[in-house]
Formats: sequence, C-alpha cells, structure tokens
Amino acid sequence: MGQRIELHIFHRNRLFRDCLASVLSGVNYFHVTPHDHTQLENWDNLDASGTHVGLIDMQLPDGLAADLIRRLTQTMAAKAVVLVASDDPDAIIRCVGAGASGCVLEEASLEELHVAIDRIVAGETFCSPQLVSSMFQQLAELSRDSVTNQRSGEVNLTPREKQILGLMSNRLT
Repeated sequence: MGQRIELHIFHRNRLFRDCLASVLSGVNYFHVTPHDHTQLENWDNLDASGTHVGLIDMQLPDGLAADLIRRLTQTMAAKAVVLVASDDPDAIIRCVGAGASGCVLEEASLEELHVAIDRIVAGETFCSPQLVSSMFQQLAELSRDSVTNQRSGEVNLTPREKQILGLMSNRLT
C-alpha cells in the first residue's frame, strides 16, 4: 500500500476500540484515531479532513451508525467499513444504504480487516464471507417463501381447505 490511510475508529466499547487502534497503529501506512461514540454528538468539531476510512460499530446507540456513515461518505468523502457484532440483516442493509463500502465481522481476523480496508481504499467493496453465506441463506428462504406464496395464491382455497391441506402435508388425518 503506497498511500497513508487515515483510519478513524468509532466503537461503543472503549477496550475494543483502543485495542484495535493500538494494533492497527503498528501498521506503517495507517494513522489511527479512536473516537468515543459520545463525541459524535458534536460532529462539527470532528476534524476528519484527511480521513480515508472510518471503521464504524454497527451497534452504536440510537442508530448513530447510519448517520455517521452518511456524514463520512457524503460530507467528508471518506470510505466506511461497518464492524458487525451479529448477523442483523436489517441493520446491515441500513448501513450499506447509508453508504458503507464494507462489512466485517468483529470476530474476523486482523488479516481480514486489513484486506477489507485495502479493498475499500482501492474502490472495491468487501463483506466477510460468513455474512455473505448468511445473506445467501436468507435469500434462499425468501425465494422459497415467495414461490410457496405464489403457488398458494394460484389456487383459490378456503381457510378451512388450507388448514386441511396443511394437516395432510404433515401426514395427519
């Protein structure tokens, strides 16, 4: 990586935030600044003029993650990587909709985080493989539900007939 990356970490957990900042500061092309989420209330005084990447805790209180992503990506022309603690597809969709370029599980390795940051800085997107797998499973379920609903919509059955059909499908009399 030839350019120096200004990395701002926004996380609700001080120990996690400070440890991540300490480890990433050891990478020679990162300049890391950790931020407490309480500092976000006064964004006008937040100097992020040279920021390239913001690492943002998806679970910041009061929906601050999506607001911060919008601010960084639209106002400050930065890239945003969401740190995901759990598999919450609605929150991930909100963050990506706000402008995040990547999602990394908090349980991912530092190597995966480095890859994500490098790809995002290069103009690509990144999503942890476990998240991609989970999203594919959810899409498959939605697709199956959609097909089932379409098929049941094609046949005009009374509620009682649907109940009986359901019982029969469970091999009941």
